[in-house]
Amino acid sequence: MTTTAYVPPSLSASSVAIVLATGSHVLRIDYFSQAAAMLANGECLKSPKFQAGGHTWRIRCYPNGSAQKYDGYVSLVLELASHVVKDVRAEFRFTLVPLRRQGWPAPAPYEHADVVTFEEKGRQFGFKNFVSRDWLEKSEKLLDGALAVRCDVTVLTKQPAPVPVVEEQELERLGLVCACKDDACKRIHAGTVEAAMALGTMPRRCRRVKEACLRLLGRLRVE
Repeated sequence: MTTTAYVPPSLSASSVAIVLATGSHVLRIDYFSQAAAMLANGECLKSPKFQAGGHTWRIRCYPNGSAQKYDGYVSLVLELASHVVKDVRAEFRFTLVPLRRQGWPAPAPYEHADVVTFEEKGRQFGFKNFVSRDWLEKSEKLLDGALAVRCDVTVLTKQPAPVPVVEEQELERLGLVCACKDDACKRIHAGTVEAAMALGTMPRRCRRVKEACLRLLGRLRVE
């Protein structure tokens, strides 16, 4: 007589955690209007390199726009200034820092943000028409001719979530620990596990134990 062995369905489980690493840098440009008068369209002022999220960055500010079609705008660009071995997913935010005179209320912040992927050193992303030059000159964003821009960089990294260790006593209680070689014993233990899952007697904190049970059931089955 031929018997057919029961093969339990395959089950796998995993989880991923998003790790955030954030850093900020403030670029202050004194005599901004004079600098804008000296620089042509497509020319920029560069910040020193700074660290954020485990990488090196640099801000590029184009007072007269980064290209001809952006003439009349201030362009702000974030550049990845370090070598990378894999793509860097990051959120970056440019904010005009609200400078103020002593005793005067600070104007409301002006900002733009985006989420992008930097593939290599030198890759740049930004806002080519971040703010109109005319609007900026007439606004309260410039204090004594100085412009301050804050850049916040948040690097997003995926990491597998740590898998909790299944306590041995939990496996013993569920009948998963069996030192004997007897097939009948293995059948009893397999039935104990199935019954525990069917009746919902498994502790809530042991969701991982249930996953372990499903994997181990295949090893407890005998023909």
